Amino acid sequence: MNNKKDFNKIVTFLKNNGFFFPTDEIYGGTQSLYDLADRGVIFKNLLIKKTTDFFLDLSDDLKFYQLDSSIIHKEDVFLASGHLKNFFDVYSECKDCNFRNRIDDLKDYFLQNNLDNETVFDTLLKQKKIHCLNCNSTNLSKFKKFNLMFELNYSLTDEKTKKVFLRPETCQGIFINFQNILKIFRPKIPFAILQTGKAFRNEVTAKNLFFKTKEFTQLEVELFCKKEDEENWFNFFTEKIFLYLINDLKISQENLKKYQYNQKELAHYSKKTTDIMFNFPFGWKELLGICNRGTFDLENHIRNSNSNLKIFDEETKHSFIPSVIEPSIGIERLMLALLIDYYEEDEKRVFLKIPFDLSIYQIAVFPLAKKLKDDAKKVYLSLKKIKKYRVIFQDNASIGKLYHKYDAIGTFFAITFDFDSLNDNCVSLRFRDSKEQKRISIQNIDLEIDKIINEM
Repeated sequence: MNNKKDFNKIVTFLKNNGFFFPTDEIYGGTQSLYDLADRGVIFKNLLIKKTTDFFLDLSDDLKFYQLDSSIIHKEDVFLASGHLKNFFDVYSECKDCNFRNRIDDLKDYFLQNNLDNETVFDTLLKQKKIHCLNCNSTNLSKFKKFNLMFELNYSLTDEKTKKVFLRPETCQGIFINFQNILKIFRPKIPFAILQTGKAFRNEVTAKNLFFKTKEFTQLEVELFCKKEDEENWFNFFTEKIFLYLINDLKISQENLKKYQYNQKELAHYSKKTTDIMFNFPFGWKELLGICNRGTFDLENHIRNSNSNLKIFDEETKHSFIPSVIEPSIGIERLMLALLIDYYEEDEKRVFLKIPFDLSIYQIAVFPLAKKLKDDAKKVYLSLKKIKKYRVIFQDNASIGKLYHKYDAIGTFFAITFDFDSLNDNCVSLRFRDSKEQKRISIQNIDLEIDKIINEM
């Protein structure tokens, strides 16, 4: 059953509350590209830091190294990785509305009819048994292959051109730096390399806001281990990440499930893949993936570059190519899932139920009346000086409107300096989710807040 939340309503809400803007909007926009606005940037950076810290602190027995490699690579890299040969979308274009129907989007139909190739599917297209997902027409073209790589001209002059590509995933930068990592850091297996950065895919039908875009941010981990340890590490990451989504990011468990690919669904580099799926308003879709890449990448780079990408085992005194287990996370897609899951409505307001540590502003400080502005500002400045919390001051509307405005962007607490504060040296601390209020002392305000957070 699909998530019942209204996706179009959520998209409008996020735009109107400063999470994103359409790219090139004053020129009519560019399809499938978005610019993160102030609140989107803050939320994304918090999510990246939290998720990076999750991996780095995952196990005392697992050493992580970080990398920030180039987004542009030579053609040789992608010849070795198999992307130039295998990284395609297969689609059928509707002749009536020009919508491109991807085979992946028709997966349920494939599985239901046990179809495993485009030739059989082309026959069904001719028989008018397949409908366009956009307009329901049966006037569809044969299936075609569409390369997802962005090709660039890398040259100083137009006369001499050199073919390069924007990376479709961040991991190849890790594999081609593997030798450098071994030489400089001398890691002991198992070890992992983590990278967060931009990736680019010329998606055929990019849609649903951040769910599938042509430019996105990936956080990928490549864990290098012995072949006999592949399954243990694969299961370790799958379970730890699933629990992280529930316990740390606070995603509703009923909106998550695991899906293991069958052999026909695997990418060209994969021995085994499990996706963690999220129940989006437009259906159950991949949220992130854990893949056993085996020795595919390192073997191919050894063959194509004549480099030594093997590890020397001190125990056996033999060199070997390590296996690779890869968790891969699209940050914007994870952001979208979180914001959908956090989105709540009641009879009077719309608000984001963001956990305290991911809240864009954790505390907002308001005066009850204009004449109390200076006193409220002192409370704000004292909190800001402590540097424990992300705090904001606002006094440009009535208290009710301010509550609703900052509830909408997920502000966890609101502090109100009222007329009683002049006498009792206390302020009202309002809880976003319940709207309940509690009087706390100004003198020990941070200690009071810390106590409340620790008791939650």
